[in-house]
Amino acid sequence: MSVEVKLSEISENGVAILGGGGGEGRSGVRNALVVAKIDSKSLTLSSQPVARFGTGSDLPYRIAVHPGGEGVVCSFPQSCRLLSGIKEMAML
Repeated sequence: MSVEVKLSEISENGVAILGGGGGEGRSGVRNALVVAKIDSKSLTLSSQPVARFGTGSDLPYRIAVHPGGEGVVCSFPQSCRLLSGIKEMAML
């Protein structure tokens, strides 16, 4: 997966949400959240992500699965967002 991982969160059903990127600079690494399945036997991530959500120039700083299961709460340098599309893609 081509994201420089800065943070992660694991949902109850074995889905990892990884976040990171190159920040506001022009490093060439896109800021994004990546959702991947975890293989419970080998404890490895799926080779292909389930979903990828670009965050533009906003570098994800913190993420958490919403306590109500409504998506992922993500904080950025200037804001905080509830990303509900991740729920449908990853079946959180």
